[in-house]
Amino acid sequence: YQRRVHGTGALLCLRVLCKRFEFRPSGEDRKPLSNIVNATFPTLLQLFCHLNSQQNLPAEGALMQKLLCKTFWSSTSMELPPLFYSNPAHLGQWLDCFLFVLAFPVPIQDPTSPFWKVKKWIGHISRNIFQRYGDEKKGKKKQLGAELIQNYAAKYQDAWLGLIDLHRNRQYVAPQVLTLGLSFLDTSMEYQITYERLYPHLDSLIQQVLTPLMAFNDSDAELWKENPQEYIRKLYDPLGDLYNPRLSALNLLLKFTLPSKPFHKDDVLPRLLLHLNNILSKYASDHEKDFRAKDGALYVIGNIRRRLLKKDEYKAQIEPLLATHVFPEFQNPCGFLRAKALWICGQYSKITWASVTNLGAALSGVVALLRDPELPVRVQAGSSLGAFIKNKQCQEVIQPMLEPLVSQMFNLMNEIDHDSLIDTLELIIEKFGENLASAALQLCRRLAEHFVKTSPQTKQSQDVDDYRGRSGDDDEIEEQEMAAAACIRALCTLLHSVRTHEELYPQMEPILIPLLRLLLQPDKSEYIDETLELLSRYTYFMKKLTPELWSLFPLLQDAFNSYAADYLPAMLAPLDNYISRDPMTFCSGVAPNGKRYVQIMYEMMKKCLEDPDMTSDYATCPKIMDSILQHCRDYQAQLNEYVPLMFDLIMSTITKHPEMGQAFKILCMNVVACGLYYNTQLTIQYLNQRNVLVGVMNMWFTAIPNLKRKYDRKIAAIGLSCILAEVCKSGTGWLPTSFFNMDQLKTITGIVTKLVLQCHKDSLEDDELEADDDEEEEDDDDSDDEDDLEDLDDDDLDDEDEDDHEDKKKGFSFDPPEKSKENFEKLIKESREIRFGQELDFGVDELDEEDYESAMDDIEEAIVFRDVMAQLSTHVQELYHALISNLTPESKTQIDAAIKYGEEKAKKREEEKSKPKS
Repeated sequence: YQRRVHGTGALLCLRVLCKRFEFRPSGEDRKPLSNIVNATFPTLLQLFCHLNSQQNLPAEGALMQKLLCKTFWSSTSMELPPLFYSNPAHLGQWLDCFLFVLAFPVPIQDPTSPFWKVKKWIGHISRNIFQRYGDEKKGKKKQLGAELIQNYAAKYQDAWLGLIDLHRNRQYVAPQVLTLGLSFLDTSMEYQITYERLYPHLDSLIQQVLTPLMAFNDSDAELWKENPQEYIRKLYDPLGDLYNPRLSALNLLLKFTLPSKPFHKDDVLPRLLLHLNNILSKYASDHEKDFRAKDGALYVIGNIRRRLLKKDEYKAQIEPLLATHVFPEFQNPCGFLRAKALWICGQYSKITWASVTNLGAALSGVVALLRDPELPVRVQAGSSLGAFIKNKQCQEVIQPMLEPLVSQMFNLMNEIDHDSLIDTLELIIEKFGENLASAALQLCRRLAEHFVKTSPQTKQSQDVDDYRGRSGDDDEIEEQEMAAAACIRALCTLLHSVRTHEELYPQMEPILIPLLRLLLQPDKSEYIDETLELLSRYTYFMKKLTPELWSLFPLLQDAFNSYAADYLPAMLAPLDNYISRDPMTFCSGVAPNGKRYVQIMYEMMKKCLEDPDMTSDYATCPKIMDSILQHCRDYQAQLNEYVPLMFDLIMSTITKHPEMGQAFKILCMNVVACGLYYNTQLTIQYLNQRNVLVGVMNMWFTAIPNLKRKYDRKIAAIGLSCILAEVCKSGTGWLPTSFFNMDQLKTITGIVTKLVLQCHKDSLEDDELEADDDEEEEDDDDSDDEDDLEDLDDDDLDDEDEDDHEDKKKGFSFDPPEKSKENFEKLIKESREIRFGQELDFGVDELDEEDYESAMDDIEEAIVFRDVMAQLSTHVQELYHALISNLTPESKTQIDAAIKYGEEKAKKREEEKSKPKS
């Protein structure tokens, strides 16, 4: 006995040691593990063989076998040690030992018994060995894989089929072992030799093992009765129970019905459907109903919906099947079958219903069961209702019963915290928001109250040791957090749905401001994404920002300085809304903490750009500066002291990081363009005083030919036009001679001309795309949402590729001015010498077109350019003639085309103004 205790202790120590290397990558990091394997595995193998030879192995011996298996798992799960490649026979001996234990009978009906736990670990090992190493393609690994499949795959398959056969004959097999056995059969379908041996067992597997495992069982019934909330939690979180045979059986069945290898047979689905039809027909004709058998059959039919809906011969039978075999179960005395009828109706709710009667019957059953006496049925009804709401056919039927439905959903949400119910409520708000406008305030209040009720009151701190295992309390807290987050998402949807009723937003303020103040506290940090989305929508839809709404602004800084340092990109939208909706308060207002709002914003940007650990968020700061400079042009007296400070941040970042990527460089140059729009002389004077004017302008001119976004081209054209406009207004005396001369002004005129023409081309392409989108929208009204998104993404990518190609092929052909020896010239040279793979993206890899509103949206760059050229020709004729003299005929033609385009835009805008407003 003492020797067994010592041996077990030694094995435990070895297991802990090997586990430290379990997830180490290949190479030097795993070399100590290889040494351990070489030194110990021959001895461990002898011990395993000795334990297998014992006729009446005690529990202590099974515990030692388990430790041996766990040590083997830690040493081989990620990569086989070199020992097994140099000596494949040694691996074969281990596999023989595992095979012996797997086939050895266990009379104990206790899943915690070490005898069953040994089989469980052999299940992990066998599946991993054949899945990871059985299909290698190169060298020794390929040879070893071939030997594994040839010599051991069939043996292990037979052993697992034997254990599964015990279950079929109603003998006890531990659930985790049965689960792993079915998973091994799933893996064995990847190899022709094992698939062909498994195929003859197909009918018996489907009829006597897999389909019965899908059915409602004694464990489900006990949980349904004793703890319906836990039953619901497990039902909607099946991955929470990793050793659930039902899931492994379903995966195996789905793999059978979807051939993925040349040697797979394609007759499995018809045979499965014949079996399911027999179950349904027998249930319909029998006086003594087998409720559980039908439950299992419906579960299978619901899970193979994609296979059925892809084939017309099956798709046409779905609606009759539901009417004949599912709708009657809405009245079934067994609650679990009522719930399953609701579930399968939800699975097929997106079909095109041929019969209005059938659609009405389905929806009537779902709505009626929202008041079912059993909680799991009510929750399933709420979840299935959400699936029906997505179908446009169903929305007309649901609309007359909206208010009672909403009331019933809130009653159900008060009974149980479940995010699927709130998701359904969110869908109701999204699809029928206009019809619910009269109830919007009540919805807003009830969602806010439900968040407060649902959200865990205290946030439990956890360290690494806390994650050794999850308790029921952990699951409950996670469910509460998910339900609470769903409440906030529903509020976001509500704000968007009532956007045509602007009078509602001020009325929501007494509800939303306290909620947002609560959400921005540190103990609600887990909801930061939803919180920022809610604040973004509210500040966007509110026409006038109130002092109460501004009181939240410093809380954003508090969050950023404490728990939300990584969330500045997510804060961009609400921050921009504050700036654009109320620039006067932003520039001159003072927060309750005594700081000016503009100072708070500056401090946040400074903290970000000066922190080397926040480079992934750097790209957000230039975007914020763009917004400030664009929207606060009329409040320069209050803002001017902060403009040089913002420029300092940008210049400092450029100086510290010459390795910046092209995309981030463009963002920085956009700030310069916006500065020129804000105050041209102030911006030029700043750059000149800091001795960076030449470097910045040359860097900008170098970047302009690579501009891909319409936004970048637009503000570059407007910014440079502002220089010419200021020359018209104040002459050239204010321009620093270190850079600006007649040649540079000619260059600027040429750049703006090409940018305006490119913007014109962009506008024409947008019109064509918009027309194409309208046609596609008419053609694809009935298509699946997911397919629409995929098509849209593909089109967008194609368009972007074509634009990039056009830029490179026909783009801006002017040469940037000759460089001088100012501070930035070295930086430009260094940045050009850095290869693309070495560039830092600072949170932006490529600049995509953003759905972004700016003050520039109402400014037509073509009209600005036309006006500037008209003013030059009228008021500064000498300069105008100097600018256009000695130009090539092509350049003159381009200038004339840009001016003509500006005139067309101005005429079109006047026509739009004269039209009566609808």
